[in-house]
Amino acid sequence: MYTIRDRKQAFGGTREGADPVKWRRVLWWVVVVFALYAVYKAPDQAADFVRSVGEALKTVVTSILNFFDGLLS
Repeated sequence: MYTIRDRKQAFGGTREGADPVKWRRVLWWVVVVFALYAVYKAPDQAADFVRSVGEALKTVVTSILNFFDGLLS
């Protein structure tokens, strides 16, 4: 009989000895350290990047609000 555990192992799921939570935590810290390094080495470029991301999020939220406003009109 084919069990869920067999399927997880067959498709790269959790195996004995592998801890995906540790890898996620390590990856998270690598991203945080890289971000801090980037801000330290090039603060102007980092500020431009954050400003651009903020403007993009503002555009997305405004577009979604306009869409729903149009549905209600």
